[in-house]
Amino acid sequence: VMHLIKLLKTDTLGIVFYNGGKVMRAEVSAVYYFETVDEKTCACFAKLVLSVHQKLYQLEEMLPGNFCRVSKSLILNLDKIKSISPALSGRYEALMANAEKVIISRAYVREMKRRLGL
Repeated sequence: VMHLIKLLKTDTLGIVFYNGGKVMRAEVSAVYYFETVDEKTCACFAKLVLSVHQKLYQLEEMLPGNFCRVSKSLILNLDKIKSISPALSGRYEALMANAEKVIISRAYVREMKRRLGL
């Protein structure tokens, strides 16, 4: 029980971040998005990319409600979105607070809009 309380207080939710061979501590709320590329999952921060060992489906179950799956390979932190705009073929494009652009697949647009209250 004490271990669970400690995890909740540190805002890591049991997610361990790696930078090369080093284990890094970071708050989940600072993550802009989690992305899988070439079967490796990364946590993308404002100016830093760290790897994680969990798969996206595992992260989906662990992450708080401000994270939303927006494609097969990406889970987005809705609190880090600066703006969204329609793109081609029913997709949307999210402009993140760090000026990075992320594509939202059309299959996930409805859920993302619902979570944003749009």
